[in-house]
Amino acid sequence: MVSGKQRLYIALYAKSGTNYHWALLVGPKEEADNSQGKRYHVREEFGHVAGQVRWDYQGLEIQMGQTPLLLIRILFAKVKKPDRLEQLLSRVVVVQDDPNWRCRHWVRDGVLALKSDGKTLGTAQLDWDYLESMANWFVELKKSQHRFDGQGNWDMTKVPTYDVLEGRET
Repeated sequence: MVSGKQRLYIALYAKSGTNYHWALLVGPKEEADNSQGKRYHVREEFGHVAGQVRWDYQGLEIQMGQTPLLLIRILFAKVKKPDRLEQLLSRVVVVQDDPNWRCRHWVRDGVLALKSDGKTLGTAQLDWDYLESMANWFVELKKSQHRFDGQGNWDMTKVPTYDVLEGRET
């Protein structure tokens, strides 16, 4: 029997500077042009006091297709219980007042929470060090192939996706 479970991804988005914006995406196994999913992430909200940053958690309905800032996705799990996933991610601690804390830390803590839970995901690769290195490797690979600078013959309607469960680009 073929699984119809939703898929869980780490997504890297372009942002100013040398870092990326990290998020978790949940979407259908089979994607069509108008497939809907959800993005779970924390984003910086700048306060009224100069230099003050507040992190804000969001779970948003999104289109799963390519957007101008979405660089890559790493598929790393099948979701058995989407409602439980949403509950767990909404409880991941959002650190305030730490200038070294970033969205990548929240994604890491989300993955670790799902790993500790043990009931929400089906087939999954939940080794954070491996997932982080794969995300960084894949985005650098796509950069070296000129995927993001307009050179080459790329289908820009497709999101570059690497499936760590199967060990291949999809």
